[in-house]
Amino acid sequence: DGTPPSRVREHLNDLYRYEIRGLRARLLRGEVAKADYIDHVLMLRGKYLLLSMPVGEWAVELPSGG
Repeated sequence: DGTPPSRVREHLNDLYRYEIRGLRARLLRGEVAKADYIDHVLMLRGKYLLLSMPVGEWAVELPSGG
């Protein structure tokens, strides 16, 4: 709860970059067909859709009280 959204975004971005680099490595090794590569990239982007949103929209303030 105490982790700032900007820190979460940094880590999420690092994970995305790790996965996209791994996908590229699989392409270069011939494990992914070049014709299928864009589909894999788009699927990966969908998995990390949160990265397309401004950090200010990541968190919502919950009403206080109980």
